[in-house]
Amino acid sequence: MKPFFISAFFIVAGFVAAYIWYSEFTTIANEDGPVEWVGALSFLFASVFLLRQYIRSSPTDLFVFKHKKSLFLLGLAIIMFVGFGEEISWGQRIFNISTPDSMKEMNIQGEFNLHNLEIFHRRAKHGEKSGIALLLSVEVLFNFFWFGLCVIIPLLSKMSTTARSLLNRMGFPVPPLTIGGLFLLTYAVFKTCAILHSPVEGIMVPARGFGELKEMYYGLLFALYSLQNLDTKN
Repeated sequence: MKPFFISAFFIVAGFVAAYIWYSEFTTIANEDGPVEWVGALSFLFASVFLLRQYIRSSPTDLFVFKHKKSLFLLGLAIIMFVGFGEEISWGQRIFNISTPDSMKEMNIQGEFNLHNLEIFHRRAKHGEKSGIALLLSVEVLFNFFWFGLCVIIPLLSKMSTTARSLLNRMGFPVPPLTIGGLFLLTYAVFKTCAILHSPVEGIMVPARGFGELKEMYYGLLFALYSLQNLDTKN
């Protein structure tokens, strides 16, 4: 449990420092800043190592058909790579690529990416979304993704021998429950900092900086996840 508490300390300490020195923090949490790049490279790292585990994985039985490798690992590697690309707008600012006019009109920030398209963003141009529209935003869907993958599935695997046997048969890469705990901690501390800061400057401005830090920690946690032995047959 020692690595868990060390990781938890750095997560809390990072948010506390960002909260206390918020003005200074925003200078490194802006677009293409160190915080964004650490998060992006963490997603890339996770993608590479998950792909490596896919190549080395054992045959799996998905009931409908059998496969020589774990398709779940391949799927996760692809998702992590998409996360990397989206974080840096697919290299738009690196390679000085202009956003097509058609996409610029639909993108909240005028960028070359999908997660800032109005249909996928938590905000519309006229303000905050609610209801089904909010549930379909990338941010909310991503929260469901990590919660299901890193909290619900490990709990099922731990509590039910039937579920564990089924997951093993399918070659599902179940993460340690401690990683799920760190995801929950990150989300809770992020929400706390955003709420405490909101009476001073309004909810959207401060939450943006804390949101970048949250995404960085999510990337680091997925990188940590990719380093686990995820081959259930070995």
